[in-house]
Amino acid sequence: MHELNRQLRAEHAAAEKERQHILGTSPPLEELLAAMEERVDAAAASWMREHGVQLPHTLGPGLEIKSDGSIVSQRSRFPYALENRPLDFNALCALAPDLVKQQLRRILSAIPYKAGPPLADRTRLLVEADARIAEIERAHEELCDSAAALEPPVTLTLLLEVKARREAEQAKADRERVQREARERAQRDNPAVYRERLALWQ
Repeated sequence: MHELNRQLRAEHAAAEKERQHILGTSPPLEELLAAMEERVDAAAASWMREHGVQLPHTLGPGLEIKSDGSIVSQRSRFPYALENRPLDFNALCALAPDLVKQQLRRILSAIPYKAGPPLADRTRLLVEADARIAEIERAHEELCDSAAALEPPVTLTLLLEVKARREAEQAKADRERVQREARERAQRDNPAVYRERLALWQ
């Protein structure tokens, strides 16, 4: 029993680790690069919505009437966001999207990391992992109950998840028992009031 206990605990730990791998790891490089390019395009579009409309008006050329009535050409210039501010990432994405993508692609391709499964497969894999974990927990719970029923009993500690579930189930059962006893007491001690309250509850 102790050997089976150790084996099930090891399988449970491995299954939980695999579940975390499915949830928390970055996707394969191809998906990572595709997500990067999508974010660069979105950043460029954001900059264009905010500042692009200014380009035709600032670059001109246009005409300006002076206070003396003379007409002069306006000086072409770039929008304030380009001439007077440091270029932020959104501006770089709008002005040089291919270069930004190329450099980020080079950086990402050079970084070693342990890729997780493709995003399209993760929901299915997570369902399978949860089913495997539940299966192991049921087997271990049955082992602990069987060990406790022996003469003399063998003490095995429940998995933390199973222990927490049992405690929650017991607490719920205790609450329901207290409520049931309170209803029965009210029905026994004052049937008329109980019937009136029952009508309101329904």
